[in-house]
Amino acid sequence: PGVRPRRQWLVSGLSTTAALSLPVLLVAGGHPQVQAAAWVVMAAGLAGLVVDAVALPRLAQGVLAGGVAVLATASGLVMVEVKLPFARHMVALGAWSAPVSVVWLLAIVYAVVLCRRLPGLTAGLVAIVGVTLGLAALLVGPSRSAPAAGLLGLVLAAVAAGASRGG
Repeated sequence: PGVRPRRQWLVSGLSTTAALSLPVLLVAGGHPQVQAAAWVVMAAGLAGLVVDAVALPRLAQGVLAGGVAVLATASGLVMVEVKLPFARHMVALGAWSAPVSVVWLLAIVYAVVLCRRLPGLTAGLVAIVGVTLGLAALLVGPSRSAPAAGLLGLVLAAVAAGASRGG
């Protein structure tokens, strides 16, 4: 009781988590942000495995997602500045960095969960977002986190493209 009968989550969830986190850990070369991201991906994969395997209520799913988002910000994966639309300069978030980062991560998780309702949409959308994130991070200019964000975006795009079902 409470455990879902299908086993698809075991293969797809574990393989996606491994495909995203292992290359990042292998290529990280000691970069703390990249290593933190890989560990957060593993925690998110484990949380996704629990959510897919056990019929958790939505509130418990939200708490689990919130826990992973807090883990990410506690690991140093935070947005320290943003560029507002039509503004020329970046705006420093200061003390709001962690709360804004948690809310942003939860919004992304919710958007991806909504996409799961249409078969085939999620992987393609995540691949497009990953390529955009990767290229933007690498092309925007020198930044301490640009190489890490570029690597993570491109690995995410590769994993999502590999998970999509071609035509």
